[in-house]
Amino acid sequence: MGNSRRQIMEQCDASLKAAQDGLDRPVPDSSPHVDCPIDETLRALDDLICAGQVRYIGTSTFAAWQVVESLWVSDRHHLNRFVCEQPPYNLLDRRIERELLPMLKTYGFGVIPWSPLAGGFLSGKYRRDGEQPTDGRYSDGSHFRANKMIGNDRAYDAVDAIQALGEGKGCTISQLSSRG
Repeated sequence: MGNSRRQIMEQCDASLKAAQDGLDRPVPDSSPHVDCPIDETLRALDDLICAGQVRYIGTSTFAAWQVVESLWVSDRHHLNRFVCEQPPYNLLDRRIERELLPMLKTYGFGVIPWSPLAGGFLSGKYRRDGEQPTDGRYSDGSHFRANKMIGNDRAYDAVDAIQALGEGKGCTISQLSSRG
């Protein structure tokens, strides 16, 4: 687990064997919070790009300062740089609008948001006063965001307000949420 050179190379090799025709990105079990120097990660990814095994590299759930640090390290060591960021972004989690999106725009990054329905919470299937779905991501409480959603009056208040807006526009909460 992590962004170490060894892990990145092993995961890329395993993914290439499975894919047979190349990758758009390596898929290691990684987290920006793993204690591995960014230069080690970037050197490994740069080697994969130079070898033609990977076309482009990006980050997922990095803070603005982490992306800027990666740009500084890439420039300092003449390494290929990250070209996109994949942040969580939805009507309940808009943190990226303050620092991350303006920074990404300044440095020409692509943005590939994930979780536009907040893990299904903005689908309308979770109800404050109703029974929760048994097959939902937050149903058994083990998901890392379950405690932020289930039983959170502010989250339910937001869902109620979004649902009312959707009804006024003739669409479902999911349709309104994914349009932004």
